Amino acid sequence: MSSAIKAHPGATPHTPPPLRVMLVDDHELVRQGINFLLTSDRGIQIVAEGSSLAEGMVLARSTAVDVLVVDVSLGDGSGLDLVRDARGLRPRLGIVVLTMHDDDNTLLEALDAGASALVLKSGSADEVISAVKHAATAPDSFTAAGLPGPCADATIPSARGSPFEKPRCSSAWRPVTRWPPSRSSST
Repeated sequence: MSSAIKAHPGATPHTPPPLRVMLVDDHELVRQGINFLLTSDRGIQIVAEGSSLAEGMVLARSTAVDVLVVDVSLGDGSGLDLVRDARGLRPRLGIVVLTMHDDDNTLLEALDAGASALVLKSGSADEVISAVKHAATAPDSFTAAGLPGPCADATIPSARGSPFEKPRCSSAWRPVTRWPPSRSSST
């Protein structure tokens, strides 16, 4: 193998390198638990951890990752601010938002901020791992598992920054436009 091309340790021609994940949560015990959970999957590697919005902002600018996993509530601000910043820096970044809030408003705010997935902290290990994998493969779509009501386990096209026809989660809930906006030559 030439010195210009280096494979990830443990990768073979038949196995892709693991997903590189950055984790930001202000509770060390929670961060350690999520780290343990995610790295139990051989296809996921934690490459950076932050405990605050400020640390997350620095890491987002300096660390190459495939997926960002961030808590909504951080001690020094909203994790959704990090989502917006990271999405602006890297539009193809997968972003998973963790939250204890199981309400429509949090879901809509995460979607609007640019998240690829939202997972309740009361969710299962499989839901978190699935959300990370979804975010890595389809960062421009949005999925939310474990939420009550008609949007439970739904995957919808993302509509970053666009208004919704129905502000509440319902079976008819859909974005008005898709992300990125399609360019028309109607002029």
